[in-house]
Formats: sequence, C-alpha cells, structure tokens
Amino acid sequence: MPSGTVEINREVSADALSALATRRGVDLFEQDLQRSWDRVEENLSGRRILVLGGAGSIGAATTALLSQFGPAALHVVDQNENSLAELVRDLRSRPSGLSVGDFRALPLDLGSSLM
Repeated sequence: MPSGTVEINREVSADALSALATRRGVDLFEQDLQRSWDRVEENLSGRRILVLGGAGSIGAATTALLSQFGPAALHVVDQNENSLAELVRDLRSRPSGLSVGDFRALPLDLGSSLM
C-alpha cells in the first residue's frame, strides 16, 4: 500500500455506523425497548395505526418497528409518493415480510390547496 493511503474495510455494520454517527457505542433506548416490548406489543397488537410523515427517515423506521407488533391496520401517509413506494418495497422484502392485514401507503399532501 502506498504511503499516505488508508485501507477501508467495506463491510461495515449498522451498529458501527450508528456508533460513528452518534459517538456512542450503546443505544440509549435499547434497554427500555427490550424491557417494555411485551407491554408495547399488548397495546399495539390488533389495533389500527396511522403514521403521518411515514416515508421519511424517522417515519419509515417507526413504520417498520410498528409493523412488528401485529397491528390490524397500518396506514402510512406522506406527500412523497416515491419514498412511500420505496418504503413498501423495503417492508415487503424483509425476511419476515409484511404481516399486517390492512397495510396502506397513501400519498397525500395535507397542506395542498386542493385539500
């Protein structure tokens, strides 16, 4: 390797990227979530859930997490139709799939003059 160059490991985990971005090696919410998982599942299982702004980074992560709790319906609203399509593809391509009985991705702009 020439002098002054750096070798980059291309296999980087999500945990390593998270630690780099937050400068923390520990997830601050992981213990709380693990401790409360059963109670959260009890409250969300079989319920109808609406996520507004669900195709953005935080909304998509929230939608993916909520889908694991077995809701009867999960409706996701966002103004960005392309991001909604990407979210649906991502959720359906997961090993566990998308096991929500009534899943809808709705492209709506609630601030539009047409509304």
